[in-house]
Amino acid sequence: MELLKATLEDAEELARLNLELMTAEDYDKKLPLEELLPRMSSFLQTEYDAFYIMSEGEKAGYILIKKTAKPLYIRQFYILPEFQRKGLGRKTIKALQEQYNTKTLDVEVMAWNEIGFNFWKKAGFKLRCYSMRLN
Repeated sequence: MELLKATLEDAEELARLNLELMTAEDYDKKLPLEELLPRMSSFLQTEYDAFYIMSEGEKAGYILIKKTAKPLYIRQFYILPEFQRKGLGRKTIKALQEQYNTKTLDVEVMAWNEIGFNFWKKAGFKLRCYSMRLN
C-alpha cells in the first residue's frame, strides 16, 4: 500500500470517486458530478491534498485531507468495495500520519453510517462530539 499524490488533472476522477463515496454512505445531499468536479478542483487548488490509495499498482481508493487544519482533517476517505476488508484503511491512516508527521487526525462520520463509524472506532478514533441539525 502506498499513497500517490493526486494533482489538479485528477479532479474529474476524484469527483467520480467522491460520488461513489456519497452513494456508498447514503449521503443525504448527493451532488451531481457537474457540481462535484468544480468543487474537487477548488479543493485541490486551495488547502487540501488528495492521494490515491494504491494497492499492488492499482488505485484502490482515495483520501482528501485538509492539510491546513490543526489537527489534520480527513474530509473524504473511500476504498473501492473490491479492496475493502483487506487492511488498506488502517494502513492508509498510518501512511497519512507518517506523511504529515502527526499522530492526531480528525474525521466526521454521518450518523447513519454505522459501517464507517465502526471502521473509525476500530482504527483507534474516539468519539469527541455530536453534531446536530434542525431542518
